[in-house]
Amino acid sequence: MQKVQGSWVDDQRQGHGVYAYPNGDTYDGEWLHHERHGQGTYTHHETGSQYMGTWVMGKMESTGELIHLNHRYQGNFVNNNPSGPGKYVFDIGCEQHGEYFQLEPISATLPNQEDSGNLELTLQESIKNFSKQPAAFERIGSLVMSQQDM
Repeated sequence: MQKVQGSWVDDQRQGHGVYAYPNGDTYDGEWLHHERHGQGTYTHHETGSQYMGTWVMGKMESTGELIHLNHRYQGNFVNNNPSGPGKYVFDIGCEQHGEYFQLEPISATLPNQEDSGNLELTLQESIKNFSKQPAAFERIGSLVMSQQDM
């Protein structure tokens, strides 16, 4: 069941408010034109994970913190994804500093021996199909870590 507490302007959420989604997720923060916009916290009911930070027209943008059960990511976000410098902070007391880069899919044309034609691959799609765990691919494929303080 959806539950809303907050201000409305022209039949749209506006200003500070709390919204409970049908799946149990919640958002507590600022709204503009019916979109998450400004500072706010989104909590995933199923996992307990939270994003606390800046929202721009419904997307995670700028400075924020993504908090999971035993670690957190602190850094910048662009279009709902980590981007630029950031760090993972683990509950066991260590930190991993690095920088996220948004990678474009890589395409390659390889000879196809069966019909002497060409077989076009997209590396990103191949890895996703192989992995079956897109979140793991995103961390491995998009995070370039520096070996500082080692």
